[in-house]
Amino acid sequence: MPEDRVRQPRAETPEPGPTAVHASTGTMVEDPAVDPAGASHRWHRIGAPLRRIRRRVRRSRTLDTTWRAGVFIVGVTFVLAGLVMFVTPGPGWLTVILGLAILATEFAWAHHVLDWAKRRAREASARALDPRVRRRNLGIAAVVVLALAAAGSWWVARYGWPSPVMSLMEWVRSWR
Repeated sequence: MPEDRVRQPRAETPEPGPTAVHASTGTMVEDPAVDPAGASHRWHRIGAPLRRIRRRVRRSRTLDTTWRAGVFIVGVTFVLAGLVMFVTPGPGWLTVILGLAILATEFAWAHHVLDWAKRRAREASARALDPRVRRRNLGIAAVVVLALAAAGSWWVARYGWPSPVMSLMEWVRSWR
């Protein structure tokens, strides 16, 4: 009878932590105050007081619930404002993502949605920068601009300039 083997999980090598250059020796040392993306110590100094405040708030159930409700209201307000900006002028996607980032500070579901949105944004960016797709989009844009120019010239030849444009042109001529 074959002997059952128990699979041992592979030991994963830990990712290298943040590093900094030691002042006296010039060697690279692990430094928790340096962000792996290269952020400066300033963000560490700004974040530390905020984390202390949040820890203090978490000790009281009432304050914690109030804090979470406030974060929820502010985050949802930003998300809704971003959704409104999809149909009105304004930075819609930026506002929605900012709202999700605010919500992600307190809610795991918002953190997952934000990660999903980041992945989709990276994929869209990669697709938009693909040379073939970019050439296609530029070609479509050129055709649309030419079609609008042709439709505009046909309109002016057939019906003349619209009266608001004529009054604007007269107003500009009166500046002389």
